[in-house]
Amino acid sequence: MRNFHATLSRRDFMKSLGLAGSGLGAAAVIAPSFHDLDEVLSSKPQSEWKNPWWVKERDYENPTIDVDWDMYPTPPVKDQEWGTEQTAKTNDLIKQLYGSNDSDELNKKWAQQGMQGMALRDQALENACTCCNNGLKTNFAGISPESLGVAKWQGSPEENLHMMRVASRFFGSYWSGSVELNQKTLKVIAARRDGLRRTTVFEAGAAYKATTTQVTIPKGSTNVFNWIIQHPQHALGTGPGSTNNPYGYFFATNTSARVRQFIQNLGYSQANPSVGSGAMSTLSGVTEMSRMGANVIVPSHGAMPRICDAAVTDLPLAYTPPVDSGIFRFCRTCKKCAENCPTGSMSLETEPSWDVADLMTNIGGLKHYYLNYATCNPFKSSMAPGYCGICLSGCVFRNFNDSMIHPVIQAVVTQTTIFDGFFTNMDRIVGYKANQAGDKAHQNDRYVDEWWNTIGPELGFLTHFGSHQ
Repeated sequence: MRNFHATLSRRDFMKSLGLAGSGLGAAAVIAPSFHDLDEVLSSKPQSEWKNPWWVKERDYENPTIDVDWDMYPTPPVKDQEWGTEQTAKTNDLIKQLYGSNDSDELNKKWAQQGMQGMALRDQALENACTCCNNGLKTNFAGISPESLGVAKWQGSPEENLHMMRVASRFFGSYWSGSVELNQKTLKVIAARRDGLRRTTVFEAGAAYKATTTQVTIPKGSTNVFNWIIQHPQHALGTGPGSTNNPYGYFFATNTSARVRQFIQNLGYSQANPSVGSGAMSTLSGVTEMSRMGANVIVPSHGAMPRICDAAVTDLPLAYTPPVDSGIFRFCRTCKKCAENCPTGSMSLETEPSWDVADLMTNIGGLKHYYLNYATCNPFKSSMAPGYCGICLSGCVFRNFNDSMIHPVIQAVVTQTTIFDGFFTNMDRIVGYKANQAGDKAHQNDRYVDEWWNTIGPELGFLTHFGSHQ
């Protein structure tokens, strides 16, 4: 539980919800007697799987279908020939309906007809879903417009961006954008952590390749589509430990393979650049830079990105600009991540700087809050104990949007810096994720136990239907 105890009477709490008077009486019928706000918050059952009220429970081994356990299981009367006979009848029916029972022939026919659900982009999506099991299958050929007898996908840059956002979201990304590869943005891919620059070469028919001295990009690939994979929010809040880190990597690998296979299925080249994806997501407005060095922030969800990924492609895409949500300005005042960093790897200076803390892990040319990765990484990966992530879990912007106050704060921060210090102090007073590392890890909180005692959302993600909000 959080390190505070709210001394708010039940009556005052109900009054604040507009349930005083007659409403309070109604609430009393459905609620037990509470002494303070903490008891209200903790009264909800956490570990039970609760069905709706109309779902009734039955005796064990007694489902709604009658079962004779003495006879079960009785073998079917028909033998294997019955299945063969029915399959033949079904194939004949398919041939009567469609003129063929050859699935490859039908897929090609429907793609050429542009049938809804079987057009090129539809089949490209379905095929990309089967391309990987934690990565691209080495023997997976995919599909191509040529194999279906159609031209490669044609759409305006705006239509293509929308299509890629729909597909990448379906494959598991949270949000996405696009950047043009030009003389400036090419430097993001060509840069090395030691400050040196590689040369960039565009080669016709070449595969993407990055060495210590050169980056080779397929000729015509002048666009970068980038997307982010987020941490499961509840799990991230349990840091440090083993429950807050691993799933994002698994999900990111599969999503990356499917996004890139989808682009390839449409008839376009794709390559996964080895560096610069986080920078690309900031250039495309998917994220904004923060005090946490390379750890970028999503305006709506805070420090949630586990992986910022990208594909260099010749698919025409509309470009998305950088955004200003007030987060980087807020970092000047907040400093919460740096104050809680157990290794002191983050800058506590109010203003960002051109000075680079560690050239082996930081790239110069940015007026930024540089992270000393040389002191952060050995500790965060195993000595926290487990994965650290305290800077991420403690970020003011990581908190859930369940409470209406969080969107209000986000809107105010975008417009003015006057209340930044107040909002930071309020976050500290409320006690959001005051995690510690080392020997003090989870001695004063129950975040991990709370996670295990809650049956959370699918895959650990709180999601919503429809457009990004």
